[in-house]
Parts: sequence; structure tokens; C-alpha cells
Amino acid sequence: MAIDTLEYLVRNRMYSAFFQENEQYTNWLFKDVSYGYDSVVEKLDITFESNFQHVEQFITDTMYEEEQNAFDYSLLAGKPYNKDEAFKLADIKTNFIILDFWYSSCYPCIKGIPSVNKLYRDYKDKGVAVYGINMIDDEVKSKARLEKFFKNNLMEYPPIMVDPAVSTELGVNAYPTLLVLDKDYQVVFMEEGFSEQLYEKVAAFLDARL
Repeated sequence: MAIDTLEYLVRNRMYSAFFQENEQYTNWLFKDVSYGYDSVVEKLDITFESNFQHVEQFITDTMYEEEQNAFDYSLLAGKPYNKDEAFKLADIKTNFIILDFWYSSCYPCIKGIPSVNKLYRDYKDKGVAVYGINMIDDEVKSKARLEKFFKNNLMEYPPIMVDPAVSTELGVNAYPTLLVLDKDYQVVFMEEGFSEQLYEKVAAFLDARL
């Protein structure tokens, strides 16, 4: 069963203000540390975790919006990072597709990569495809930052660069956001933000259906 569209859109709107509000602060902190996972955890953990109180307060004050049409994920297209070839999600024929939405200066995204790597390793031969979707970084303008990111962070699943204009249609404003699509490209699982239990949650969902 697909996720309710209204709930999905409202949850994204609730989280968006929190992450956008803190994006400049996070980027500023990254000027003084490397992009490596271990080097950022100690410096940013307290800041990130303490700010969840602001998320909860924002949720309390948020009003629900009218339901909108869901994005047709079969139309999602882009290009693999550092490759001159096209990528179309409609070409991926498998039981489930995991989409990990990330960008290079997103600390929670970096922190979640090991969990998504493990999902990729454990399920790639079980009819599950995994892709990292980047709608924030410009591959040309952000070339140096992206090169540094991939030098310091091992992303085993293919990173896909997508036109930022698509983000408005998708309604993905919280980062990271992980979606699981079924074979009909319908969203059947969603996790927003970093979670220590990400692997366990997604694995349990997939194991019950494979």
C-alpha cells in the first residue's frame, strides 16, 4: 500500500523549516572540519540532537495542507555522478528501489551513509536497487566540494545528480530522506532525518515482503 500523499507532504513541510534554518550553521561548521564521518560526529552531534526540540515545537504549530497529487517517480531522471550517461528510474525494473536523498554538506546525510551502504550490500542481490539522489549540489559549480566529499566518504551505491527544480515537485525538503518504492514506483516506506535504527527499520520492512 502506498504512503498517504497528504501525510507525506505535510511531514516534509514540517521538517523543511528546521533543516533549512540550520543549513547555513551546519555549512559554517564544516569549514573547520574535514568531510570524513568520524571527524564531524563529535563536533556536531550535540548541536544536531539538541535542535530536535525545535522540530517538535514546529510540528505542534504546523497546520495541515490540502492534499496534492503525488509525484510520478517513474519520471525521475538525472545522471550518475562523474559519468556522461543518462539515468532514468523508469529503466530500473526490480522489486524495490531505495532512494537516499542527500547533499555534500549535509551532516545527517553523511552520518547515515554507512547504514545505506549496508542496505545496498545486503539487498542488491535480492531484487532491491539503491541510489543516492542529489538535488542540491551542482556538479560543475560544486566540483571541488563533491570531489572532497567522495574522497572522504565511501558511498557504495550509485550517486545520481538530479535537476534541483525537481525537488519542488517531489516535496523532499528534509535531508536525508530515504524512500522505498515498489515495482510500480509507489512510495511504500519513508524515513526522514538521521536514525541510528535506519538499517533495522528498512531491513525489517524489506524482509517481510521479499
